[in-house]
Amino acid sequence: VDQLVAAADAGQEITPEMVRGLPEWSKLLAQIEIEMNNFARLVDTEASLNADTAVASGTAIARQMTLLTVSEQARGRLDAGFIRPDPEALRRFIGYADGPAMQDRLTKLGDNAVKNFGDLMLSGFAQGKHPVVMARAMRNWLGIPYAWGTNIARTSYLYSYRGANQATYAANDHLLQGWVWWSALDGRTCLSCWSQHGKLFPNTQYLNDHHAGRCTPLPAVIGARWVEDLATGADEFGRRSESEQRAILGPSLYELFREGKLPWGDLSKPYQNDVFGEMLRAATVGEVRARIA
Repeated sequence: VDQLVAAADAGQEITPEMVRGLPEWSKLLAQIEIEMNNFARLVDTEASLNADTAVASGTAIARQMTLLTVSEQARGRLDAGFIRPDPEALRRFIGYADGPAMQDRLTKLGDNAVKNFGDLMLSGFAQGKHPVVMARAMRNWLGIPYAWGTNIARTSYLYSYRGANQATYAANDHLLQGWVWWSALDGRTCLSCWSQHGKLFPNTQYLNDHHAGRCTPLPAVIGARWVEDLATGADEFGRRSESEQRAILGPSLYELFREGKLPWGDLSKPYQNDVFGEMLRAATVGEVRARIA
């Protein structure tokens, strides 16, 4: 960076070709690849350890949540017929952390990091940005691979946990009519999760939230009355103030809502992920407008 700053201050144009020709550039890329590959191994270990904890917790808490949804008098009878799947068997079956797609993703973390870093830096120099500005961008970039790793590990934990939830519910299909999608409905809840909140799903269905999603499947015991009275995300949204509604939807979607044109059921958009399969995200404004055009 010091060489580039001196060259720029001397009036020399800093081009991508000039940067690529520096010996320090090749050394920097090589060091980034080494560090990111080491980081990937740490993420792999963490994800595998977390998966064990997630599956064990998911099976235990699925039972606890089921018992808490019925009266104290009914708990003993319900618990007597409750089937507890073997966490170790579920761990092998769910297998997000150890699956080939996850291993492939982590193996490529170093290469992807080098490419992302190189593209960011070289495009910045191609745009004529000063080396001091790019040095700041280099420091800021260091948080990107960490965010990737955190996202992978956190999502693996959540999907393993919810996979154990769902498998436990499926094993107890004789007791449960299904499960209810439950969202926090706070300032961090996306529109996809708002639209799914309160829906009843069969025990065979997986809660396919987005990356690092916080939603959870609540067990619905056969005959439970609370399921019939549960407010949906649309119901809860309607109870919020105008300012809250605008903040949740954003200005463009809020105008569609005011005009009665917002297709609440279309706010959730499926997408495919090589590790976790089909996931759901919030639809963009353009996607929503295309559906109502």
